[in-house]
Amino acid sequence: MSLLRTLFSFSGRMDKGEYQTVSFCSLIAFAFGIDLAVRLMNATGSDSLSVAAGTFGLVLLVTYVWIELAATAKRLHDTGASGALCLLTFVPLLNLLLFAVMCHVDGTEGPNHYGSPTS
Repeated sequence: MSLLRTLFSFSGRMDKGEYQTVSFCSLIAFAFGIDLAVRLMNATGSDSLSVAAGTFGLVLLVTYVWIELAATAKRLHDTGASGALCLLTFVPLLNLLLFAVMCHVDGTEGPNHYGSPTS
């Protein structure tokens, strides 16, 4: 699977190892990006640069949420469940439970309705 498809596509399947890697790496990248945006906002006296840094932070947030939703949908596909359940990530506490379950539950053996296994 190509990197862009892995990060942004909602189709296909993702095993638990790949899911954990994508989730961890995207969280780290998001944290560093937000830190950079906050530092830029605090370091500048210019309102226009501060707005640009805020916009950069918002773009990072939207990108991070998209990547997490896509990864969760593909992980759900790997277990044979509907990717629409990834919307549970917007429900507090259920999102943590869903993440824990997706990190530990094995996918279905062989091909399922959503395609062949990734590994």
